[in-house]
Amino acid sequence: MFMFKNFIQTYFISPIVEQAGFNTINTLVYGFIMVFVVYGLYELLKRLKVDINKYFLISLLPFILFGSSTRVIEDIGTYTSYWLVTPGIWITIALLTVISFLSCLLIDKKFSIPYWKPMLIIGLILNIYNFLLIDIVNWTGVLMIIGLTCIFGAFLYLLYVKKLFKLEYSLIMSVHFFDASATFISIGFFNYFEQHVLPNVFISAFGPSSMFLMKFLIIFPVLVLVNKYSDEEYMKKWLFLCIFILGLAPALRDTIRLGTMT
Repeated sequence: MFMFKNFIQTYFISPIVEQAGFNTINTLVYGFIMVFVVYGLYELLKRLKVDINKYFLISLLPFILFGSSTRVIEDIGTYTSYWLVTPGIWITIALLTVISFLSCLLIDKKFSIPYWKPMLIIGLILNIYNFLLIDIVNWTGVLMIIGLTCIFGAFLYLLYVKKLFKLEYSLIMSVHFFDASATFISIGFFNYFEQHVLPNVFISAFGPSSMFLMKFLIIFPVLVLVNKYSDEEYMKKWLFLCIFILGLAPALRDTIRLGTMT
């Protein structure tokens, strides 16, 4: 029993309390849990007959931004709760999003107001409060990230125009290169450090710029595999959306964090 408690304390509790980042053990466990959550949400959306389209994505964007900005505010110290650091922040934002979404579906059903409109309003209101608490002092770093992301985004869009990439590939790779840009600029120019296990391996071996290589070597093959082996179109769209969020959320968090110099 003592060994089990010590194991939990070492690999799960201490990294949360000390905000020491991830280790191999908690990364694998959190990843395993995330797979079940992703599948559970897929089943829920499918039973509710919700179309995964641009309006669904638009309704989620403010909540993604809210989650990222809330995490930064916790770093600053304005908010203090273990539910606002990983993995608690995932649970908090997921529950908030699902509750808001289901409430907006009821509004849609009763008043014929498309669910994504009140969902968007709720998300925007949440973000207004958050950004009143955030003071961006490092615009140089933020603009460096935006500029580098735009370069990669333009290149990926060109690949789509030339019919070398599917549109979904270009959009998803763009947000993951946004994440890579935020990490590269933060570590390479402002002495931040990486908390995730796999990026740390690449950065330790090849430097911060290797984040772009890592993203390409991992994300692009996953997109190809999902596109090729997902028999159901609905599942394919859902997985593409999840991969999109996995790139956008940390990208926004790292950019806001660098902007506040937290």
